[in-house]
Amino acid sequence: VLTKKKTDKYITSKQVDNFKQMLGSIHYDIRALLVKLADRLHNMRTLKSMKPEKRMKIAGETDYFYAPLANRLGLHLVKTELENLSLKYRSPHEYEKIEQQINEYVAAHREAAEEWMEPIRQALAKNGIQATVTCDKRSVYSIWRKMQRKNLTFREVEHIRIVHIVFRNWKEQSITEKRQALRIYSLLTDLYTEKPLSVSNYLDIPKENGYRSLHCKLMGNEGRWMEVHIGSSEMLRRSN
Repeated sequence: VLTKKKTDKYITSKQVDNFKQMLGSIHYDIRALLVKLADRLHNMRTLKSMKPEKRMKIAGETDYFYAPLANRLGLHLVKTELENLSLKYRSPHEYEKIEQQINEYVAAHREAAEEWMEPIRQALAKNGIQATVTCDKRSVYSIWRKMQRKNLTFREVEHIRIVHIVFRNWKEQSITEKRQALRIYSLLTDLYTEKPLSVSNYLDIPKENGYRSLHCKLMGNEGRWMEVHIGSSEMLRRSN
């Protein structure tokens, strides 16, 4: 299934026909696609050793086909790494500049973020909810894509970071994942002002790749909205 067909004539192009053949393999065994994704990820990690024209071709294919495929299969970590590596080789100067800006922003606002998250941790513990609360930076590719789509400068981009609340012990409390997520959401809105109409419910209506979580935006202690994602440890495991 994984072997490319050799022919002198292609319906559209050699590259597109190979993609169609690969997608057709899913009817037989999805492991074929997983092997191709693993192979592509390895290629991207070692792309530096290839000639410039080869690097550009492989990086372009990765962004156009392999990263969306990984996303559709629910392989979020693979998708993110493929996107970042693709951008790094296609636009190295842009990538380096945005990466530096993100790191500087995170370092400058780390203390404020910790101060903002501490009351959340205390409220969760007080209500017997076992959860981790972290503030994670968005990927370089994610920021770059937002800048390109909306014609923004880095300073104009909102939500450089995302606060992730990952809870664990809902089964011990004999409630559903959804009910626990809503309990946490209620605790958050008791602590901080919520941005109107900011809730995105991916619990009842998951994304196409199966991703489930509850998103909202709350006012931060620096006068900027903080994006918060609430989900269970099992939801996180299934999306990676």
